[in-house]
Amino acid sequence: RSPEIKKEPASVPLMDSKPEVGKKASQEDRFSIQVASYRGNHYARDLQSKLKSGNYPAYIDRQTIKGVLYYRVRVGPFSSRALALKVLASVRGMKDCGTSYIVSGD
Repeated sequence: RSPEIKKEPASVPLMDSKPEVGKKASQEDRFSIQVASYRGNHYARDLQSKLKSGNYPAYIDRQTIKGVLYYRVRVGPFSSRALALKVLASVRGMKDCGTSYIVSGD
């Protein structure tokens, strides 16, 4: 059975840049890239590992929505939207990451 993935369409334009790793962002103003959302933790861990092997600061954010636990794979946080956009362009170039998008304020 294939993993269940919940993705939303991206609402930000791509930029042609190499990724940079930013400094830690404050709680009030931080941005991350959501790559995928799974119901199974093992799928999320596999993707997180793949992203980390590409030197992306990947993490898993657990969220319960309507009683269902989701494991959201994210990259970040970044201190600015501009920095997140630069990394987003690179992340979208990876296999199975083409519909990644920016989230803010977590």
